[in-house]
Parts: sequence; C-alpha cells; structure tokens
Amino acid sequence: MAVDQASDISDASEETTRTPVTADDVQHAVRLALTALRAGLGADWDTRAGALEWTCWETVEHLADDLFAYAAQLGPESPALDGDVPFDWRTRRAGGPANITFADRAAGPGACS
Repeated sequence: MAVDQASDISDASEETTRTPVTADDVQHAVRLALTALRAGLGADWDTRAGALEWTCWETVEHLADDLFAYAAQLGPESPALDGDVPFDWRTRRAGGPANITFADRAAGPGACS
C-alpha cells in the first residue's frame, strides 16, 4: 500500500485485500449522510447541488435510489450476477438523474428527519 509521506494518507487503490461491507458500515454511512443533509434543512432544495447539474432534491433522490438499487440487487436469495434488476428508471426533467425512487417533495426535506 502506498502512503503519501507528507499527509500519511494511504492509497487504497493499491491494496490487494478488501474486507466485505457490513451492516454496521452501511448504518454508519447512512448516519453520516443524514447528518450532512440535516445541515441543509432550511435551504432551497430546488437549487443546484454545488457544482453538480442536479438539484439538491435530485441528488438526495439519487442517493436514496442507489441504496434501493443495491438492496434490490443483493436482496434475492440468488441475485442476478449478469445485470441489474429490471426496474423502470425515469427522469423527472431533461438532464436529471434516472431513478426508480423519488421523494415526496410536498412533504419537504425535513419529513424524514
């Protein structure tokens, strides 16, 4: 494993072994995401998300959609190994992300906090 001597940061891309992601890892990632998202509760979620072309709403929907897709892909006892689960992916606007799941925007960003 390469280590940047100036910052002591390792280059994980050169690691040859990896450990499986655990349920605790996923819960930790979700907690971190919720903490970051709660910081924007009073903001306008229809604006662009930083440098992205997507809005804040679209970015959060995409994050939720990714988690849903991983669960759907890995949930079956014998998951498909050669492709994605066949869902109907759609966009709400041209240039927006193709998702399966969408937020109920009328409920507002604080509905799940």
